[in-house]
Amino acid sequence: MNSRVFVNMSEAPPEKGTQDDSNCRPECTDRRRHVYSQTMNPKTQTTDAPVGTAPKPEWIRLPAPSHRCPYTGLSRSTLNELTIPGPANGNKPPVKSVVLRKRGAVRGIRLINYDSLMQYLAGLDPT
Repeated sequence: MNSRVFVNMSEAPPEKGTQDDSNCRPECTDRRRHVYSQTMNPKTQTTDAPVGTAPKPEWIRLPAPSHRCPYTGLSRSTLNELTIPGPANGNKPPVKSVVLRKRGAVRGIRLINYDSLMQYLAGLDPT
C-alpha cells in the first residue's frame, strides 16, 4: 500500500500507461496523446484567479430552456426580457448583448455582457 502523498506533481511517478513527450521519438505521429497530456496536465494549467474561484467571464450564453443562469439564477425568459428590445423594456434593453450568427442565418447564439448584467442587477432597488 502506497501512503505517500505528492505535493509537487513533478515528484509523482508517471501514471501507468501514459507517456510524455520526452520519451517519444521525434517522428512520433500520435498527436492526440501529446495534446491530451498537455491540456490535462495539472502542472501546465494556470489561472490568475484566486484559488477556489472561477475566472469572471466577459460574455455568458443564454441558459438552455427550462434552466437558469449559473451566475445569477435568472431564467432564460428574464434574461431575454433584459437583452432583447421589446415592450417589456420599452424597446431599449438595459443589458448589452450580441448575437453571433453565420452570414444569412436566421438563428444565432445570444451572448450577454457579464459586466453589463451585473451592473444592472446591482442598480436594482433591494426591496
